[in-house]
Amino acid sequence: MKKITLLVTLLLMQYVTSQTLIFTENFEICEGTYSEFGQYSDGSADYFVRTDGSNITTVDCDFTSKPLSTIVFTNTNGFYYTGEDTDRSLENPNNTNPGAFGSQTYSSGVHFAGINISEYGGLTVSCSFAAINTPSFEPNLEYIRIYVNIDNAGWQLIGAAAPKSPSVSSEMAIDTNLDGTGNGTILTEAFQKFTFDVPGTGTTMNVRIEMNSSSSNEELAFDTFELSSSTTLSSEKIENDLELMTFYPNPFHDTTTIKNVKEAQVYIYNSLGVLVDMQEIDKNNATISLIAQKSGVYLAKIVLSNGNSKTLKIVKK
Repeated sequence: MKKITLLVTLLLMQYVTSQTLIFTENFEICEGTYSEFGQYSDGSADYFVRTDGSNITTVDCDFTSKPLSTIVFTNTNGFYYTGEDTDRSLENPNNTNPGAFGSQTYSSGVHFAGINISEYGGLTVSCSFAAINTPSFEPNLEYIRIYVNIDNAGWQLIGAAAPKSPSVSSEMAIDTNLDGTGNGTILTEAFQKFTFDVPGTGTTMNVRIEMNSSSSNEELAFDTFELSSSTTLSSEKIENDLELMTFYPNPFHDTTTIKNVKEAQVYIYNSLGVLVDMQEIDKNNATISLIAQKSGVYLAKIVLSNGNSKTLKIVKK
């Protein structure tokens, strides 16, 4: 029995230690690693603010008085974002971000840009959510959502909280199916940490956490954001990616095409090792020109945006 217990413990330890924290933000410094959008306060029941639950509250990173109707969320160690009746776009000049379910709703939130994920796989995002625990949230109008965008390929919804009922007002709960209806853990005034899988890998990732509340007495909040990885991309995979790089045609007359490279700098050296040219490429199958160079053998050093490199011999006829 002791051996089985020890084995289980070791397996759990292996799982826990395999999680690598890539990026974290606890919102203690306003716009330290992120930018806000839709921030606003009328001083009463329409607001999206950063607060620590006391009278210390910011809008556009400027200190202001706490909105009168703000409730105090618990299970937090400092600042968090909270909002109520955030869709009042006519009253809130900052709130011009259409919600995903239609332009009739408007969202407020935070945006992270250019997080480096080039060496990681098995990505997950964690964030703490909270909401007033009442059956007052309207379907299709009120939510907390997390979107990711890897290498500017488009925004993907990966995590959300939504009203439990698709037809009448209800409590806010985790939306495990991402269909606009909460079917998981119910949110309360105490922050709870939730983790969501990120599909795919890439070089850089943008993240957007947004919320929308369509009426007063429907407070939502989010706190600490974390990005983690369960695997580090192996050197074998990196070598395989480098192996795919090639020039065609080779030999060539004046121009050749570099294959299987999207973003890189290409340094051209002559047979004496002297750098004679440098070209930047930002798309696959980019053309490399050596019109200004004499016929002969050259070395092309390809340096990727993540720092990995490969050197190939090319021949100009």
